[in-house]
Order: sequence, then structure tokens, then C-alpha cells
Amino acid sequence: GSGALVAQSIGGGGGNGGFSIAGAGSDGVGVALSFGGASGKGGQGKAVDVTSTGSVDTSGARSIGVFAQSVGGGGGNGGFSIAGAGGGLGGGGLSLGGAAGGGGLGETVRVDSSGAITTQGEAAHGLFAQSLGGGGGNGGFSIAAGGGGVGAGAVSVGGSGGSGGRSKSVTVISSGAIDTSGNEAVGLFAQSVGGGGGNGGFSISGAGAGTGSGTVSIGGKGGGGGSSDAVLVESESEITTQGKEAHGLFAQSIGGGGGNGGFSLSFSGAGTGSGSISVGGSGGDGGSSKGVAVGSSGVIDTSGEGAIGLFAQSVGGGGGNGGFSISGSGAGTGSGAFSLGGGGGKGGQ
Repeated sequence: GSGALVAQSIGGGGGNGGFSIAGAGSDGVGVALSFGGASGKGGQGKAVDVTSTGSVDTSGARSIGVFAQSVGGGGGNGGFSIAGAGGGLGGGGLSLGGAAGGGGLGETVRVDSSGAITTQGEAAHGLFAQSLGGGGGNGGFSIAAGGGGVGAGAVSVGGSGGSGGRSKSVTVISSGAIDTSGNEAVGLFAQSVGGGGGNGGFSISGAGAGTGSGTVSIGGKGGGGGSSDAVLVESESEITTQGKEAHGLFAQSIGGGGGNGGFSLSFSGAGTGSGSISVGGSGGDGGSSKGVAVGSSGVIDTSGEGAIGLFAQSVGGGGGNGGFSISGSGAGTGSGAFSLGGGGGKGGQ
């Protein structure tokens, strides 16, 4: 649906990094290096300021009465990387997944509304004001392989996820009556939400040789969630909603969740001497949230199932999960393997 009064500023999305593939073969020693391209950051949304004095009436699903929003653009994804090399004497591959771009900033939003607002339709909020940080992109995956008669190695590192963009403060001053009649059609909805962090890229390495082989694999780190800012609502409005889960006044500040760390796999084998190391990527920390202040002097009347009259909350973002890790090594004489799972990210305050 389309809103009656819509004011938006939306930052552009960052471009994706290019992928990279490298291969080499030799009677002697073959070496391949591959690096996935880094991606671009999301663009910044600008401040949005709305003053509405006239009456507003909409009909139809998602037909919001007054809609004010600033949104940061999403970060691009890092390019993947693959490297493989083999040689009669030795072969080695090095691969690095591209880093993801961070999400853009969502700027301040302010709405001053004194006119009556009436909507009819599912999710057709009366007044909706939002600052939203852009989500971070995902890191590029990485695969490296090497093989040789004497000596082989492979190193692979997954790209890191982009950080979520911060959101800024949201202020709403409302005095006109607000009436909605659809399910999930909130009367007055104000929120500041940080962008979620991107996931780290996975990593796989493998090598084999007649004598001496080794591999290292490290999963990409998850991006941190963006912080959210304060939400302030001063309402003298009489608010009436009739639909299921159609809350009267809903205000929240939510930090973005951290991205998950990339998993890691590392395997090696040789007739004599073999070792492998694998470390899962760590999860990104959740973004912090700020205070929510609501002053409401008007009557709020809700009649639908699960419809709350006034709801205000501040919630920090959850930390991302650490990536799992698997390492394996085999040899006729002498082999070793080390594996460490990635740590989880901290929750936001």
C-alpha cells in the first residue's frame, strides 16, 4: 500500500567485491595467491523532519497515515576467493576472502503531528517514525588447496562481516486523534533500530604431499551490530485501534544483532609429516540501545486480541554465534591437528 504522507531518506547500498580464482601447476614448485575484493560501505540516510497539521485518511493494507523514515544503506558483500596449486616438488595456495562493507547510518527523525489520522487496512499504522541503520554485508568465503611431491601447504582466511550501521534519535510530538481498524495497525509507532552485523565468510583449506604438508584455516569474524539511539514520544492524542495485535502506542530502541562467525575446515595428509590448524571465526558483538521516554496524556483504547495499549522498551542487540571448526591430519609417520571453535559475541547493553 501507499501512505498518505511519506517522507524518507534512504542511503544507497554498497557494491559487492569481485571474486578471485587463482591456479598454478609446475614440474618444480607451484604457488597460487588469490584475494577476494573488498566491498563498498552503505550510504548514509539524511535527517527527516515532518510537520503535519491536516487530517489524513487512508484505506488499504500497509497504507500508513504519516510515515517518516531515515535508512542507512546496506553494506556490500565481500568477494569470494579460491586458490589451488600443485607441483612436482611442492605446491602452496594462499586465499583470503574479501571483507564486507559496513552498513550506513540512519539519521535523526522528527515528527510533529496535530491533525487527525484515520487508517483502514492491515499493518496500516497511523503514525510511523523510524531511524534504521543499514545491515553489514557478509564476508567472502575462502578455499585454498596445495599439493606436491615434497612439501605442500595451504592457508585460507574467510572475509570479515561488515559492521551494522548506527541509527539516530527519533522524536514524535502528537496531539491529533489517531484511529486504526486493521490487524497489526499500530496507532503511533516510533523506533530507532541499529543495523545487524554481517556474517563472516567460511574457510576451507586442504593439502597433500609425499613428504611434509600443512594447512591453516581461519573463519571470518562476524560484524558488530549497530547501536540505536534515544526515542522520545510526547502524545496528547486519543488513540483507538480495533485490530488484532494493533497496539496503541509502541516505542522502542533496539541495538543491532552481531553477525555469526564463519566456520572453518582444515585437512592435510602426507606419507611423512602432516599438520593442520583450524580456527572458527568469532561472532560479532551486539549493538547497544539507548533510553525510551514516553509521555502520554490522551486516552488509548485497544479492542483486538493481543493489542497492547502502551508499550515502551530498550533492548540491546544479541551477540553473534562463533563459527564451528574441524581439523584433520593423517600421515604414515608423524601427524597433528589443532581445532578451535570461534567465540560468541557479547550482547549489547
